[in-house]
Amino acid sequence: MSSALVLENISFSYEQNEIFSDLNYTFNTGNIYSIMGSNGEGKTTLLNLIYGNLPLKTGSICLSQDNQIKELDDKDVFLIPTVPLLPKFLTGRQFLSLYVTENGCDLEDIDIVLDKLNFHEYDLDKLILNYSTGTIHKLLLACALLSKNKIILLDEPLVSLDFIVAAEVKKILQNLKKDHIILLSTHILEIANEISDETAIIKDKKIHKIEMNNMSTEQLSELMRMKLLEENNGE
Repeated sequence: MSSALVLENISFSYEQNEIFSDLNYTFNTGNIYSIMGSNGEGKTTLLNLIYGNLPLKTGSICLSQDNQIKELDDKDVFLIPTVPLLPKFLTGRQFLSLYVTENGCDLEDIDIVLDKLNFHEYDLDKLILNYSTGTIHKLLLACALLSKNKIILLDEPLVSLDFIVAAEVKKILQNLKKDHIILLSTHILEIANEISDETAIIKDKKIHKIEMNNMSTEQLSELMRMKLLEENNGE
């Protein structure tokens, strides 16, 4: 079932500081999207708007599915923040059991989800206090799959992971994308280039798609440094 996350005419401000103005973009099932931008441009703000943590000033954020349009609710979206706050003195198994109970998920799905994420039994019985950042991300991805969220948002998910764990998380996201809309924020060009089907940059209060396939990292860095995006988009 194909779905799309549709952002239309979005505006948002922090008091007098306007972050987005008349922003429009569509994200489709089956793709991983990297959202890039300088600090303060609104990467995390965009994810929080989609998740519903922040109120829109104007515009709408909707899910289009089989020619039907609906407003997002908390069952549609799952957000993994840069620094997740989890109960550290529960084991992974206890946390998932609690999550399933509180969110009305199917208990029978736990083994299926854990197998899909290559989640090891010995990690389930460890305290979350002793989890690596990568294992915490896998635990939260398990929650997203258990609650059948269509849209998965990740705020700088790979920034503190070592090479091996980052590669595992990338593989997991690639395997999940066919049934989900996946958005991740990042300021690292190499991550966007390696993992994404589409990359966009937040600039001048809007989102602009950038074609990375034929660009080297040096060219992309130069593009951002010299602020030539407007010229490339004919603005």
